[in-house]
Amino acid sequence: MQYYIGDIVKINRPFMGEPAGTKAFVYEEYDFGEGHGVSLITENGEDLGGFSEEEQKNFLEKVGKSSLNYEFVSVMRLANDFRQGYFAEAFAEFK
Repeated sequence: MQYYIGDIVKINRPFMGEPAGTKAFVYEEYDFGEGHGVSLITENGEDLGGFSEEEQKNFLEKVGKSSLNYEFVSVMRLANDFRQGYFAEAFAEFK
């Protein structure tokens, strides 16, 4: 399955201190070689960074597509946007 900016995913196993079942927002897509990677921020505000296609298969499950279209600029901006509640509505759509 391919994920896109705005998708809400569920982490199926504990990852970087986040428990299984935590939801995350896909805030970035990137291509590397023949692969398609995505970067995630959790509903708790943890930036999990990038997931390769293999990691996506092993750790992620799509919950749905949010109505939020996010343009990633930097990790500092991402953290600030989260603190200001920018992603709250996207996560609320899938509570």
